Amino acid sequence: MPKQISDPFNPSLVEVITATLYPWRKESSEDGIDIRPQIVGFDFEQSIDKTGITGTIRLHDRVGILEGIMRDTENNTNMLKPLRGEERLQWKMKGFDYGTEVDLDLFVYRIDNITPTTNVDGKEFSLHVMSWPAWYAVTSTVLEPFKNKKGHEIVKKIFDDYVSPLTNSSFENETPPAVFPTDVYRIKDTGDWTDRSLVVQHTEGLFNVIIPSYNVPQAMNFIAKKSYSSKSPSCMYRFFETWDNFYFVTDEWLILFANQNEDNIISLTYNPYVSKDGRAAEEQVKAIESLSYTKRTDSIDDLYSGGYVNQVMEIDLIDGDIIYKDFDDLFDEGFYGMNGERLTKLTNEEFDIHTETFILDNYRVDNKPKFMVIKDWLDSSSGQTTRGNQFFAEVASRRLAYHHRINRTPLAVSLKGRLDITAGQIVDLTIDDMSSVNKATEKQNDQLRGKYLVSSVYTKFDNNILTTNLTLIKYNWSV
Repeated sequence: MPKQISDPFNPSLVEVITATLYPWRKESSEDGIDIRPQIVGFDFEQSIDKTGITGTIRLHDRVGILEGIMRDTENNTNMLKPLRGEERLQWKMKGFDYGTEVDLDLFVYRIDNITPTTNVDGKEFSLHVMSWPAWYAVTSTVLEPFKNKKGHEIVKKIFDDYVSPLTNSSFENETPPAVFPTDVYRIKDTGDWTDRSLVVQHTEGLFNVIIPSYNVPQAMNFIAKKSYSSKSPSCMYRFFETWDNFYFVTDEWLILFANQNEDNIISLTYNPYVSKDGRAAEEQVKAIESLSYTKRTDSIDDLYSGGYVNQVMEIDLIDGDIIYKDFDDLFDEGFYGMNGERLTKLTNEEFDIHTETFILDNYRVDNKPKFMVIKDWLDSSSGQTTRGNQFFAEVASRRLAYHHRINRTPLAVSLKGRLDITAGQIVDLTIDDMSSVNKATEKQNDQLRGKYLVSSVYTKFDNNILTTNLTLIKYNWSV
């Protein structure tokens, strides 16, 4: 369903509906302190490269919240103990573009930047926060063996045992990609005020592995880097958190999910001449205020990254052998383009930044970067194996190639409002050719237009203005 413009409409504003601070073991809702009057700014960050949401709340305190001397004048008692970096924060905010509401259950893990006011009748300080489930995750140590388990099964068990109990669930108004088997689990109960899920894409192959005393985010990344799927050529599994959910999925899953549920695709336009008329609200909401094309190309980085050719040295601990696996034509891996279709060798070359002749002349067998993996399983042909091929060489090679290509032309954009945009979504960018020659024709920029994956979202409220900064990435120049 298309989003509806908020009434009243003002994309640069945000309302903090709830900001209630609780002690570590709150006894009831009456234990909380409303800190909304003291808030002078805040920021939050989501990223597909980070396992959890983080944020900072800036307070201007003239009533003794920091020291715990805020008074309940009716009962003549202190209303809160001194802040110690062990508090819980119930947070809810609403934007005034699409009326998006964000509910967060947060944990205060650090307090710093304490500055007295000019006349020393108060102070400003910062509360650094993460989500409540993420706090459970970083304080839980996983030292556990897993035998004959698939990667997605391990992820589910770790989350269920160390973060929050899970119950089977499903997508309510959306359809997961048919090509990728997916499980959805409702995060059942941590005393969490929010209603969120864990979305897990299936992996292939069995693990016999011991999680070596990692915390939960480290354990999730440990499994992600080893996970394989023949249906996801990049094998780029990620574990990350957004406003809405936790995800253990590949980039292909995110791309196909958006293209299959087109209402989730965010349309943005870069146009410096946006109407300020209140009747052009939709145009204003989609307008990018600033855009930076942070890197066009880097041929040296292309050489050393392994994005075109690479070699993996597989050290076989069982048979005492070394096997060299060459990946000389990674165009044939069939990576997905941003429109959700698998790229052929021809379309791969069409969207690539370099020409085919340059690639063949410079990214060669003799100068390919080399990487190493350890093989500690028996081949199934021996009849003695207890698990199948771990595909470590293929995972390493494909992740390297794909990671390089999807991060090689990032865009940094800034716009007002937009609490509705989360990491892992797809943005469809309209941008005119930046040339006076084509200005009259309104020709689109062939390299920059099209769909992007939202790599990170930085939401900032400062000087009474809500700004969202996005990092956008896409596979080469595919649209």
